[in-house]
Amino acid sequence: MNTITVLESNPHLFVESIIDNVRDGYYVTNTNAGYVLEGVLKEITLTKDPERVFDEIPLGEINLSEYDAQEFLSKLCHAVAVGAVFNTESLVWDMVGRKSITGSVYKLPEYTKEQLTEMDWETFKASVKSVVGTGRDRSLMTSRYLASTGQLV
Repeated sequence: MNTITVLESNPHLFVESIIDNVRDGYYVTNTNAGYVLEGVLKEITLTKDPERVFDEIPLGEINLSEYDAQEFLSKLCHAVAVGAVFNTESLVWDMVGRKSITGSVYKLPEYTKEQLTEMDWETFKASVKSVVGTGRDRSLMTSRYLASTGQLV
């Protein structure tokens, strides 16, 4: 099993590192090895699991807030894995109290803007239908797709 350990004293850098590692396929696990250790230094071991599946969460603004650090990081991991983008400047990490962060949830992108522009019309319509529905204006559908997947920020 492939693991990575995140060790940091600054809570903002700790959370940023976790987010980066989740994007690389490492996830928070509820095991003794994967339990967060809090103190002056924060430490957690993340496990690589390419077959792990997460339930979808509603698109839009999201505010994660928990008192338990392990639960907070599990929810953060889940949200990032399904396409959430967080503003780490909004992070509140109180050692004995609340941990919270705000962000936005987007669908995970399958295509970039360049890939969409290279597709023929029929392939393009079929590719973006699940995200933006149908339409006749390619540029509008492209903009909606990019906005829904967090690429048009």
